[in-house]
Parts: sequence; C-alpha cells; structure tokens
Amino acid sequence: MIKVLILALYFFLIQSLHAQIINDSLLPPNPVTYIKNIYNSKLNNELPIFNGKQHYAYSSLIEGYAYYPDNEWKTGTVVYDGIAYNNILLKYDIVKDEVVITSPEGSIYIALFSPRIQEFTFSEFKFINIEKGNEFLLPQGFYRVLLKGQATVLSKITKSIKEEIVNNELNRRFEQETKYYIVKEGKCRYIRNKEALLNSLQEKRKAVQDYISHNKLKYRKQIEETIVAATRFYNNH
Repeated sequence: MIKVLILALYFFLIQSLHAQIINDSLLPPNPVTYIKNIYNSKLNNELPIFNGKQHYAYSSLIEGYAYYPDNEWKTGTVVYDGIAYNNILLKYDIVKDEVVITSPEGSIYIALFSPRIQEFTFSEFKFINIEKGNEFLLPQGFYRVLLKGQATVLSKITKSIKEEIVNNELNRRFEQETKYYIVKEGKCRYIRNKEALLNSLQEKRKAVQDYISHNKLKYRKQIEETIVAATRFYNNH
C-alpha cells in the first residue's frame, strides 16, 4: 500500500512539473526520497514503524541501565520494512534485544517488531539484523558492525539481570557481555581469544602477529581494539 501511494505521489509530481518551467536547481536531488519524506511527514503516527508494542521502563531499583551504550535517547535512522526512517529518537535495549522509539507525541515508548528491522544506526554505531536460520549459524538478533571489508568484524552485545543476596537484601544489577565474530570468505568465526583471532586471519598470521606486537596491543586489556586493528591490517595488506 505504501509503495502504491509513493508511486501515485511521484507521478502527480511529474505531471505537475510538465505544466511549468522549473530550473534543475529547484528539483529535489532524489525525487523518490523526497516524496517518501513528504509521505512520511503527512502520516506521522499512522506510519508502520509506530505499530510496535508498548515498552515499559525497568525498575529503578536495578543497578545500571538496560540500554546501549548508555541510558540517553539517541537520534538515528531505522530501516524498517525496507524504508529508512531518519531522525528517529531511539534507545537500544540489549536485555530484550529491541529497538525502542517514542510515539510522535512523545508520550509512549514503543518497542519495534525486530524481524521487520533490517538495520539501524545512531552516533557512530551501526547494527544489522541477522535472522534465524542464517548461513553462519549465528543466534538471531542485532549485531554491531565494527569493521566492514574482506574480513568483517561483528559484535553481539547483551545484558542480563543478575541477582544476589547481600546482607539479607536482594540486589539486582544489569551485567553486560560482548562476543566478537569475524566473517570472512562466507564463514563466521567466534573470536574467543587471541589465538582464535590469529587463526581467523591465518593467511597473514605472522604479519598480523608482528603488527599486534609492534603496536603493543594487549588482547586481554584491549579486546575490541585489538580485533578491529588486526583485522583492518589484514584487509589493507
């Protein structure tokens, strides 16, 4: 239905242009994108992206926060059912692995239907949706793209709620875990340690090892930095 209306608006605009002489500089650089933006601005809360379930805040008694990278709202872009929605206020809940947005009037928090999200971005972060039954046998969910190239680095960031009894009181806190993967030549490798990193870049193992040593990268203390730097070196040499 959306595509039909977009096409109708497009042809209406084209017909209108035939009736007048307009300088090329006055035309939108991408007519289809321009029309989609007009369409989206008119529909507001009737847009498909606002049809998720209501999201409720976590208890303030739980130490920490459920979102990534912090508890603040971010302005970003969500590709939902193949349509990019820009300038969306969002949070990424890594306990439930859900993208949360606000309703147009800002009074309700909405958890988007994850299978309909292809990707989303905010700040310097980009996440892609890896579906169930994927060729890499990865658990379904959103993965951050840390580096893209011949060898691509992904991370899966999750949080869980941990409970413990301290002085006869129940303490609850959010605990974060990050797993790293390298996708190369149609295969995905879980990077559990430095040896797994070197094995995944086997063709240039010695050069990568020398690069890590020369740059004094300490895997255990700089896991993400080491994986990304080593893989970037592999891609560029």
